[in-house]
Amino acid sequence: MSASSALGAPRCDGVAIDGAPDLLPDWALAVRQARNWMPPPASCPAFAIRVEALAHGTVRVVVTSADGRRAERSVGHPADLAPTVLGLVTSIPPEPDVSPPEAGEASRAAPVSPAETPEPRPRRVSVGRAPTEVWLSGAVGARLGEPTHAEMLDLEARADVTIRQWLLLVSFRYARGLKSGADADDQSYEETAIGVGAGRHETLGTTTLDVALVPSLATMSFDDESGSYDARGGTRSELRVGVSLRWSVALGPSWRLGITADTDVAPQGLVRSVRLDPDGAPLPAWTGGLRVSAAGALL
Repeated sequence: MSASSALGAPRCDGVAIDGAPDLLPDWALAVRQARNWMPPPASCPAFAIRVEALAHGTVRVVVTSADGRRAERSVGHPADLAPTVLGLVTSIPPEPDVSPPEAGEASRAAPVSPAETPEPRPRRVSVGRAPTEVWLSGAVGARLGEPTHAEMLDLEARADVTIRQWLLLVSFRYARGLKSGADADDQSYEETAIGVGAGRHETLGTTTLDVALVPSLATMSFDDESGSYDARGGTRSELRVGVSLRWSVALGPSWRLGITADTDVAPQGLVRSVRLDPDGAPLPAWTGGLRVSAAGALL
């Protein structure tokens, strides 16, 4: 009999988390987030976790180790699921390893029959790594720019990376004027802005709140029927500094619907009016937008 057969099957590793199919969307999302806290399961997971729906919107968490030990807890709020799972896993320590006999004792060791082969024992797992998620979203809404009083249709494509409570984002935004200022009735204003930001990501029950500082490079232009602006004189790029606030509600484990409010300022435009033409309307020194967004999880 080989040494591997005498000592049993290979030790198990990782954590497998399974949610019942009748979980509410906010609990299903919490199960997905809890998986990000745990090391991925091997073919033989060290711990199997089952999340079951109970009455009144609560759940029961049942943890079973590979060697048969078991613990369970009731959880009343989705935000408490991942910490509870972490606490249950770490509170069930693995049994001591079975060390092979010393060389001098090998001849005196009693043979192990197949019926007495030890059950696989779970390895000590490393838990609590920071969950990382990647979300892609699209948004549509309205925007206002001053002092031009430009009213615009506002579109945004955005990518968010969250690491625990930290947020990194990349945003591409396009706005097209719905009407121009009083002194530029024949002109149409548009702008594009590319921003990279960082901030905080907070979970509030079944909702999330993202707050970020977003510097951006905005390219602004006026078009008119007379063609008085050439390609160079009708376009200007400026650095803006902005703040973004987005509140989202979960529609399921991988979808969110949100509302985004943001504002930005061009420092140069606050000091003096910036114009593409001495007789034209000033470019916006401040803009603010409100959009409705839909986001899907990429990771």
